[in-house]
Amino acid sequence: MSSPIEVDYAAVESIATVTANAALAGLFVGAGLSFARGRPASVTPTYMLNTCMNFALVGGTFETARSLLTKSRGCDDVLTTAMAGAVTGGGMMAMYRGGRAAAA
Repeated sequence: MSSPIEVDYAAVESIATVTANAALAGLFVGAGLSFARGRPASVTPTYMLNTCMNFALVGGTFETARSLLTKSRGCDDVLTTAMAGAVTGGGMMAMYRGGRAAAA
């Protein structure tokens, strides 16, 4: 019996890789921000974890949108990447300020 859903394993691997790399970058940026802002060492893990989660969320959303657009358009070009960035930015704006702010 065949599955009704086709899974693009290359896209899944790409999304997982980008999300993990973004999370790792977030750890280092969080540590740097904590140090640069002169925060006590006790809050550094909190900065690192929060920045890690934010970077992973944005990176995963971007790569998911990019993979979906690449599959639907049939090509991977600058326009696909720009549209994925617009979807990601609009989605983050809608989450942060509400739907009306993202549409403006």
